[in-house]
Amino acid sequence: MITSIRQNSEKGVFVIEESIGVDYTEFIHVACPEQEFPTHIYTKWRDPSGKREQGIHLLYGKYERFNIHLFGLPQSLIRNFTVNDLEVPYEVRGFVLIIKVRGNEPYEELRNMPDDPLFSGLAWIRKHGLPFVIVILNKNRRALQPSQVQNILSLNTQVSSIAILSSLDATSIGSVLSTLA
Repeated sequence: MITSIRQNSEKGVFVIEESIGVDYTEFIHVACPEQEFPTHIYTKWRDPSGKREQGIHLLYGKYERFNIHLFGLPQSLIRNFTVNDLEVPYEVRGFVLIIKVRGNEPYEELRNMPDDPLFSGLAWIRKHGLPFVIVILNKNRRALQPSQVQNILSLNTQVSSIAILSSLDATSIGSVLSTLA
C-alpha cells in the first residue's frame, strides 16, 4: 500500500465511467467550471505485484461547494489496481459511477449490463467498501426508476444515491456530490 500525507479534512472522490463512450471529463468539467480545463494531477501507483511503482496523470477538479477533490479514472485502468495502490493527497471518501443507457428500453439494457464483460466498474467499486453514487444518463428519465436500478444491480446500503439524469448540469452534479460530502 502506498501511503501519503493527507491534507486537512478535504475529501477525494473518484469519478468512473462504466459505459464506453461516457466521458467522465464532462462530469468534472461541469462540476468545476471556474477551473482551467483540463487539469491533471500526477499520482504514483504500485502494480499489484508490488514490484514496480509508476506514475499516472489523472484528470482533476475541485468542487468548491463541498470541498471535494474529483479524480477522473478511466475504466481501462481500474483493472490494474485498487485505490490503496494510489497515492493521492486527499482521503478517498467515495466514488461516482456514470452509466449511460442509450437505447429505448433502458430497463432491459441495464438488466443486461452485469453480464457484459465490460461491466467491471461496479464490481471494482464494491470491493473498496466505500460509499458511492450511481449516475444513470438516460434521455428518457421517466422510463427508469431508482428502485429498478437498485434491484437490477443488486445494490445494498453501500450505495449513497442513484441519480437518473438526462444530461449533466451544475445543479444535478451538486445534488450527486452532496451525498458524498
